[in-house]
Amino acid sequence: MTDAVAAAAEAEGRRIAGSSAAGKASDVERTTDVLGRHGYEPRTTDGEICLANCPFDSLAREHTELVCGMNLSLIGGLLDELGCDSLQAVLDPEPGLCCVKARPRG
Repeated sequence: MTDAVAAAAEAEGRRIAGSSAAGKASDVERTTDVLGRHGYEPRTTDGEICLANCPFDSLAREHTELVCGMNLSLIGGLLDELGCDSLQAVLDPEPGLCCVKARPRG
């Protein structure tokens, strides 16, 4: 993945984070709120957010490395902008899920 794609995806993640539900919601709640409104279908298990849908899945079939890297940068930017210090975006591909998860730092 190019640096330009990563930078653009991170900026987009920060932009969409601006639509977050503010207030006293937890890092997981704020993150799932934004990701859910952008087509990722987040599912939470033990504080880890798995994404049941990749909005770019048809493109990811042919350009997996590019799209998964882009999603990693986008979700990383989103977490940074939301101030979700307890979560980190990681690549962890599983069949039927988006390749990125937001998992507790540890």
